[in-house]
Amino acid sequence: MRYTSHSKQLQAQFTGDFPDAVELLGRNNYACLKNPGLFPQLSAELCTSNSPHCKTCELAKQGCEPDAEGKCSCVIDCPYLVRKRLALNANIANLNAAYLLRVMNYGGGFSPIPLATFDEFELMEGALLGTIEITFTDRFMEKFGLLPPKYRTKPESWRERAPEWLKVVEQRINQLQNAWGIDDLVSLHQLEQKKRQLQFFIQEVDDRWVFDGTTFKPIWVSRYADKYLWQHADKILGMSATITPWR
Repeated sequence: MRYTSHSKQLQAQFTGDFPDAVELLGRNNYACLKNPGLFPQLSAELCTSNSPHCKTCELAKQGCEPDAEGKCSCVIDCPYLVRKRLALNANIANLNAAYLLRVMNYGGGFSPIPLATFDEFELMEGALLGTIEITFTDRFMEKFGLLPPKYRTKPESWRERAPEWLKVVEQRINQLQNAWGIDDLVSLHQLEQKKRQLQFFIQEVDDRWVFDGTTFKPIWVSRYADKYLWQHADKILGMSATITPWR
């Protein structure tokens, strides 16, 4: 069973009630194996272990030899991945809902799930929306040199500019491949996330989305419920003390 909630407090409470459950938090809650003293500025979220030369290992001046798959050989001892393996193999795993949505949909495991139990089920619509919505902040655009749309209040103007932004983001990602500082790792992580969002934006955003000036959201988040949630579990149990009869 995979139990999910929407806060660390509820996760901790569930672990207290069910000591055999394996609690797993998001990647940014775990220190880097080779640089624990730099946590939380440098966390497992910024890991580059998929590369033959792991940047966090180099940062710690502890170069590692790539394994047979060309990845960092230290990854087997990563605190986050050690905990994740325990959760994947546990009878009961205790997870955050937003985290589970990300890992199920972006290659992080936990799918398919025989039984997924969602506490505070009335909040799942918001969690799903948070996974799908796309926000463009002035700070991000200025940091990476993305030209704003000609007409900032018109969604179609943003859609016209998106392919150009994607090219710029991809160029910046390539430029950072040989950069090794913590700020560079943060920027690389931000750019990789925005690349995925822009690809989704170009493919999906149309007149069935609304725009509030900085964020695009689907009018009906239910359009994405099957792809991002239902199809990942054989059975789903939703629990709530506040769902009204009409819902």
